[in-house]
Amino acid sequence: MDVVTSFYNVEKDQNPERLKQVPLPVVSPIPGDVVALLAGANLKWDALPRTAKNAVLWSLGYVRYGSEAEYTRVLALCPSGSSATVTMDSIQVSDKAVACDTVYSYCGYSKWINKACSAFSPSLAKCAINASAVSSRVGSTKTSVYWGYTVDNYPLPPDVTLLKNDPLATSIPYSIHIQPVADLCATTSVLASTVPCINYTPLLSSTCAIAPSVKMQAWLTELSQATTLPPTPLSTSTPPSPVISPSTTPVQYDGNSLVLGLAGGGGGALVLVVLLALFCFYRRKANKRASPPTGTTATSIGSNKSCHSHVSSSKGMSTTDMDQSNDRLCATAPVLKSFQVDPAISFKRLDYVSLVFERHLATSTSPLYDVWLGHVDRDVVAIKQLAPSYRCKKGIVHFASSVRLMVTLDHPNITSVVGVGWDMLEHLCLVTEFMDRGSLRENLDTQAKMTTAASSSRVEGEWSWKRTKLNVAMDVAKAMVYLHTLEVPLVHAALTSSNVLLNCDEVAKLSAFAVQPYPLPASFGAVSSKWEWVAPEVLSGQPTTPASDVYAFGVVLTELDTLAYPYAPTTMSQRSTILSDKSRDETGDNARQKMQSIVHDNLRPALSPTAPPALRDLVELCLHSDPSQRPSAMMLIYHLRSKVKVFEL
Repeated sequence: MDVVTSFYNVEKDQNPERLKQVPLPVVSPIPGDVVALLAGANLKWDALPRTAKNAVLWSLGYVRYGSEAEYTRVLALCPSGSSATVTMDSIQVSDKAVACDTVYSYCGYSKWINKACSAFSPSLAKCAINASAVSSRVGSTKTSVYWGYTVDNYPLPPDVTLLKNDPLATSIPYSIHIQPVADLCATTSVLASTVPCINYTPLLSSTCAIAPSVKMQAWLTELSQATTLPPTPLSTSTPPSPVISPSTTPVQYDGNSLVLGLAGGGGGALVLVVLLALFCFYRRKANKRASPPTGTTATSIGSNKSCHSHVSSSKGMSTTDMDQSNDRLCATAPVLKSFQVDPAISFKRLDYVSLVFERHLATSTSPLYDVWLGHVDRDVVAIKQLAPSYRCKKGIVHFASSVRLMVTLDHPNITSVVGVGWDMLEHLCLVTEFMDRGSLRENLDTQAKMTTAASSSRVEGEWSWKRTKLNVAMDVAKAMVYLHTLEVPLVHAALTSSNVLLNCDEVAKLSAFAVQPYPLPASFGAVSSKWEWVAPEVLSGQPTTPASDVYAFGVVLTELDTLAYPYAPTTMSQRSTILSDKSRDETGDNARQKMQSIVHDNLRPALSPTAPPALRDLVELCLHSDPSQRPSAMMLIYHLRSKVKVFEL
């Protein structure tokens, strides 16, 4: 069934009754790939008819679910090793693929099956749903139908909906119902397709990128020719824009006029020129610093019912406007109201306009967040903030809970929290100290280059276990002891060499940005993109625990020893090619194969031939496949002090 053509026909017919039946997709913010697609046709989202809005979302893989009309992105399954792009038409399973002839239900020459047919194998499914990206509000089908196929277009507007299947009918968890009311044969003797989808698992699912169909592109071209709109920027939103002023302001600017105090006579003209030049310089600089680029795209988009509408910038808004916006959000999420008056938060509260966003540093381990280099007064800081596409109510509530937790942390080996800032809660950010030596991974890369350049000779500044490596390992272990032994235990959940930061004195600190409560919510069982540090039980779908932090620590120990990225070549002749993320140019299939080997074949990162025996023993304990057999964080301190250190000395 061609969903795009069905919407197109409804738009062309202009039948008022049918147009009323077209769902109005309310998404905020608009996904980045949607904005980019429309920009290519010189179109804007708000100018599209609702038929085209539905068609665009479908063509890029977004389907609606739940009573609050949230959206999630479908993953198209492909043969292992395939790098092709596919359209949403390809995820539909034709009747030729389903061998259940004796129990088909017929609707004209179209067919559908329900629990009477057990011949539909999950291997036939061509789409997957990331369960961690959808809420528990996914509705259940009112019938036992989980597959349907028609070559025709349904005469009424599609109402694409993701529903849970009847577990008595099939083991396949979800189906996309193109028109739920037509699951059974309608009075018009027509049927809308129903598309079964399995759960997405990184180890087993190979996916392809979804691209809009030729028909969708042609429709957008047609719409573009019928309108004259200015080009649409590719960014989905403007990032938070605190008012940034240089320390000395030569001019006053009220947004519309320039106010100058000038000396009289000919000198006044010169002053005017100088001040204008300074004004332009500072204005450009402030704008550049206040507007870091964005573009993060979520795989789950909330409607305005589940996500408070994100205001991309608070510029031009009065304090009253911002307070009212926060009040509206807090009315539906009382925990946020409590957050704003929490004494621990109030003590750390910063004036949002004092924050200077210099440049984007990185996307954190979770795509939910962005990390920026910035300033508070004269202090250089790191700023963590929700990515624009995740500033919905659910995301803000979770982030606020994490911030509340992080402001209580106080340990010399965890980055200290400078403060918390927001004008509107959508712009909530956590500010921590900035570690000027960068990450452990960056320093190991530098060490690898030094070692390669020096060959067999030792160079000044080169790390040894005795001089530096043991101290770094001890610092990280101390931070883990602190987190794991709090009255309410915490886990780091993203312990990697990139999240171990060093200052100018080579003191190592864990980034506070990734600390999470324990036990973690079920939604946090998803595998991090940094799979090399993820414990096998977490790769298998189990939640992160203190034991999985210990596993990650074991991987970091192998990095300290070899200087290499985990699972990268470690011989001296190969080290020049294994620096940083350059060593991660693996295909998705290769990564999946390694993850499978980690889980099933006990694959682990290697140590160097010169690694101290005591270190080998400790790493083996940390990387044990059974979490219960791994040492506690306190035992890590014991092993490092009494065994590894003794050997080194």
